[in-house]
Amino acid sequence: MNNPSLSQGLKWILLATAEIFIVLLVFHAGLSLGERRAIDRFGPPRPGQPGPGGFAVGVPHGFLPDGHGAVGIISKITLPTISMAERDGDVEEVIITASTTIEQGPQILTPADLTLGENIIVIGAPEPAGAQIQAKLIRVLPQPQP
Repeated sequence: MNNPSLSQGLKWILLATAEIFIVLLVFHAGLSLGERRAIDRFGPPRPGQPGPGGFAVGVPHGFLPDGHGAVGIISKITLPTISMAERDGDVEEVIITASTTIEQGPQILTPADLTLGENIIVIGAPEPAGAQIQAKLIRVLPQPQP
């Protein structure tokens, strides 16, 4: 019963198990710290959106079957419609509805919070005439640094 090779083998198994446990503990601590820093920077994840602050955007299947989007600068505000100038000089008319979500970083905004000259991204569905976008999501972008 007192076999020295068995006890030596048991020591190696326990040592290897302890090392694996320590490696996993350090890995988990790194994940927790990274998630905490992301939440501090971008805010907590919102329901239905994976990742901190919604920057990893999870769009449900069928959210916008014929979706359209535009990027530009707000040039005119006549709520519930805003006009935005795109890079190529075209002007897009955007309709804001009660179901439109307006975000700036982790903050949820109202249509009254929008101001002239802000850079925005609009995701929505085209109106039947095709001249306007009915906005589902408007994201206000940070101002470019000089």
